[in-house]
Amino acid sequence: MELISLPLVLLLISSIHSQYTADIKPILTVHPQTSVFTGDTVTLTCVVHSWYTGWEFVFSRPEYPSYHEYLPYPVFPPYPAFPPFPAFPPYPAYHAYYEPTVTKTILSLQVSDGGQYLCGVISRNLPFYTQYSEPVIVTVHGKYFYSLCSDTLFCKTVNECQLNRPKPQLSVRPGEHVVIGDTVTLTCDINGGGVSSWQYSWYKDSQSSTVSKLQNYTIRSVIESDAGKYTCRGTEIRGSRYSHISNEVTLTVSDIPRPTLNVQPQTPVFIGDKVTLICKVCQSTGWEFIFINPSNTESTETTGTKTIRSVRVSDGGEYKCRARRRENPHVYTQYSQPITVTIHERPTPQVSVWPADHVFRGETVNLTCVINGGGVSSWQYSWYKDSIIQQNKLQYYTIRSVTESDAGKYTCRGKEIRGSRYSHISNAVTLRVSALPKITVRVTPDRSVFTGETVTLKCEIEDQYRSLNWRYLWYKDTTEVFNSGHYTVKRDSLTINGVTQSDKDRFWCRGERDGRPQTSQPSTSVYLTVKGSKPKPKLTSDTEGSVLTGNTVTLKCHIDQSNAWTFYWYKHTQNFERTTTETNSYTIHSVRVSDGGQYWCRAGRGKPDYYTDYSDGLWINVKESPKPVVSVDPDTQLFRGETVTLRCDIQDTGDTEWTYSWTVEKRNNRNMITQCNTQECKINNIQPYNSGKYTCRGKIREQNTEISDAVTLTVSSDKPQTVLRVSPDRWLTEGDSVTLMCEVKNSSTGWTFSWFTEQSPSSDGYQLLSDSIRGSKGIYTVSSVTGKHTGVYMCRAERGDPVYHTEYSNTKPLFVTGEFITHNCKI
Repeated sequence: MELISLPLVLLLISSIHSQYTADIKPILTVHPQTSVFTGDTVTLTCVVHSWYTGWEFVFSRPEYPSYHEYLPYPVFPPYPAFPPFPAFPPYPAYHAYYEPTVTKTILSLQVSDGGQYLCGVISRNLPFYTQYSEPVIVTVHGKYFYSLCSDTLFCKTVNECQLNRPKPQLSVRPGEHVVIGDTVTLTCDINGGGVSSWQYSWYKDSQSSTVSKLQNYTIRSVIESDAGKYTCRGTEIRGSRYSHISNEVTLTVSDIPRPTLNVQPQTPVFIGDKVTLICKVCQSTGWEFIFINPSNTESTETTGTKTIRSVRVSDGGEYKCRARRRENPHVYTQYSQPITVTIHERPTPQVSVWPADHVFRGETVNLTCVINGGGVSSWQYSWYKDSIIQQNKLQYYTIRSVTESDAGKYTCRGKEIRGSRYSHISNAVTLRVSALPKITVRVTPDRSVFTGETVTLKCEIEDQYRSLNWRYLWYKDTTEVFNSGHYTVKRDSLTINGVTQSDKDRFWCRGERDGRPQTSQPSTSVYLTVKGSKPKPKLTSDTEGSVLTGNTVTLKCHIDQSNAWTFYWYKHTQNFERTTTETNSYTIHSVRVSDGGQYWCRAGRGKPDYYTDYSDGLWINVKESPKPVVSVDPDTQLFRGETVTLRCDIQDTGDTEWTYSWTVEKRNNRNMITQCNTQECKINNIQPYNSGKYTCRGKIREQNTEISDAVTLTVSSDKPQTVLRVSPDRWLTEGDSVTLMCEVKNSSTGWTFSWFTEQSPSSDGYQLLSDSIRGSKGIYTVSSVTGKHTGVYMCRAERGDPVYHTEYSNTKPLFVTGEFITHNCKI
């Protein structure tokens, strides 16, 4: 550690007589010890071994370079008459009697006095000085001058912050309030202060004599005279430090108390409730508690409470308790006074509703919660709607001017006022809220009428309320209507006789009765429109131009006000009523020529009848329906793979805007041919399943012709075969005539024929005869044969578009004589 320099004068001496400092070094000690508390006293002692006594001592602190304290050492003349002594060691043995010593005492230490201390010696007469002593460290426990130190550090550095003189903490077990016979242990705890071992002093009632020297002071089987105020203090073993005196602890000794037993909540209680028994011992702690139930069974609880979480009827009866010391189990209290727990069935409230559980909008509803039994004299009530609590705590729950939103399931429950008991939740009562009965006004014949008509308005209430005894009130705008010559009021109906323009207004009604519901909703208003002139219908037909026999024609009688009218239809003359309909249409099915002619209509309604004018006449012209004819190309007898074309021709109509429909009947099932909707129906690659009866019909302006006669198509699954015959069938001589005849088996329509001769055996196929002309009759004639006509012949037929070919026919050889010719023939 670096030493702090002496004053300037010492430095000068040092520079001149440095050889004088080599072997002299003072010794610095601290008494009583280096670790002390604020307020203590310490003494620093500096000793130098030398025969010379004219010293001046210097105390320094390295932390404070400006701090130097000079203390002179007194001179003791006369010196003994001895020979001169050396100034420096080694000294004679008898010099041991001279050890100059100086002490520095610091009273009432503060934390700022703590730190390193050094001492040195300077000669007052001789030019030399000693070395500095080894440093000593004084530790002062307490508050630093710029810090707030306690058990928690709040200092600039940890080394600068130490604890104050410690103050013991005194604790008592089992507690400060004990009973006669208890064992009491008082413990003195001293924390901090830097002292490792303490000796303890115990004091009672501020007496100067101690009652114990141990940290734990135990009083066994305490009596009343042991009561008092106890304190303790610590003194350092093998040291002089000591603690503060502890705070007082007052020990109270009393007779063994009698516990009190209470129950929460107060009985009676309900099945399922939680009951807590509370056993108390006044002014004392450290007990454990013994509860005795109605069957004399004991249970021990560490606290003074015993809880029965869901009581049953069997839990009812007399309970008592007593306590014993936790630290001294042989010490018991007396039994408490018994307490009786009574258990009842939890009551279920009943909810009543007035006037009924089905009410109407606007009425007042009163619900009452009645709780019988349970032994509770006063209840506070809770109301719930659809399990949601309502803002009402009374027994009566009133809903004024009820609406549909008040409908729901209502329940209630009770809770004891100034208690914890509660009832079950009541059974639910369902409150239904309906709107007041709706009422409508029906008008006969219509809301739009003509002057002179009779109009009846009827007030109709909903079906479920119709059987009740209602009275009906009628209003024109805001004025009530009563019986008069013009108006007739009869229960639910109002009749206006001979409507005039003054009746053009808003009419409505409402119902009243003596019971519930007392009134209906007002009806919606019906506005009556009155027109002055008699209407004239317009007669139309759903067809344009002539009607074809067998079709349907519909006539319509149009009138702007179409409600409640009956329609009358006339033909040829207005004096002859043909028929009557409830709608404005009249249909003639399967029209005949005799149905043609001029038609009229008119309408009527009300009682008495009110008729419109006649419509203008409408002429209906009926013509015979044409019957189409179906033609087939190439034939009705067909072969698999051919193409057939069916054509539907309608004769002598002069119309060109026909549309066509085709049907086929197979095994008594008739189906539309959807892919055919023109005059010609073409079937490509026909198959046997296409066989059937084919018909067609035409349509123009929604009018259909008759159905054509059926054409039966028969489709063979085989390929058509041709047969070749030769006439004459013999050897020919040049110049003879020969005829080849070709025909198709089982078919003769639409075919054309081609003739072929067989090529040489080295080639395949057949060669068409160059002079063969394709003909439809199947005959090929050579009028004058020559030798070149000798050969093998065959034929084949074809028809349709695209062309459909038969198989090749059988072969026939021709032999012409007149010269020797060699042929290779296949027969």
